[in-house]
Amino acid sequence: MPAPGEDGLPDPGRRQRAADAAAARRMRAAVRPAVQRDLKPMTNSLIFDSDDFTCERRDRVAVLRLKPGAFSMLTNLDSRADYYAVATLIEDSDDLLGLVVLNTSDYPGDTEYRAFIAGITAVDEDSLKGRRLRLSIKENSLAMASLQAASFRKPLVAGFQGTITAAFLGLSLGFDFRLATPDTVFEFPMASLGFPLGGAICLYLPRYVGQQRAAEILLSGAPIDAGRAAADGFVNEVVPEDRLEERCCAMVARVAALPAHAIAATRALLHPDPADLRRHLDRAFDTTHAALAQINREHARRPPNP
Repeated sequence: MPAPGEDGLPDPGRRQRAADAAAARRMRAAVRPAVQRDLKPMTNSLIFDSDDFTCERRDRVAVLRLKPGAFSMLTNLDSRADYYAVATLIEDSDDLLGLVVLNTSDYPGDTEYRAFIAGITAVDEDSLKGRRLRLSIKENSLAMASLQAASFRKPLVAGFQGTITAAFLGLSLGFDFRLATPDTVFEFPMASLGFPLGGAICLYLPRYVGQQRAAEILLSGAPIDAGRAAADGFVNEVVPEDRLEERCCAMVARVAALPAHAIAATRALLHPDPADLRRHLDRAFDTTHAALAQINREHARRPPNP
């Protein structure tokens, strides 16, 4: 596949990733005070609230609930900054034991993901430069969240319900545990959409299910229900909807009872080497941009409409 940039536009790959890494370091220092102004007092159960998610404490566990439309956390820089800074504050808190991330039953279904891919591959809708920019923001958001999850020093648990897009699953594979309600269905529409999935899912999923099963899941595109996901090994437990939050919080508390240094060290050893994770995310970034350039070239070779 031709490398990004062969159409004459500046290469959007590693230079953009390096620039975004520098932005992430600045964000940790500069965005945190801005979010801190919106944080509620620690005596209040509500920690943070925005259009994309709410975060509150349940005893000593932070529970972050994604709201409908929270796909903008991958495509909007302000929304991304909010998530990154809130997660950092939770990690640095002496009072909070860990983080649970829950979705609503109608998010993150794959409707918004499909619409996003349709938008960036619809070459008549926008310039290639504009579509590259939107793809860059999405890929860098996935990369930042994946790197943060891998280096997080406290327990991380995801709770699933409803339809789950592969992008959210891929991010959650960097968490410690994943629980799902019986109605959960994981969608893998990449092949049918004709566009590769970025982020870290292609690195993490084979670690749970093996290379052959991962290839079958990602290339066949068939949806997977909660029971099969548990049997495959990338979901730890299937629990009733009314117990999902309780069980997720209990898993955080159980792990957090261990010495903090042991948790951080064990998490670090369980994850890919940070350099390997960054290399994979660079490859994912470049691969998705190469796919976009290929789509654009194929469209340019089509005869004009009469």
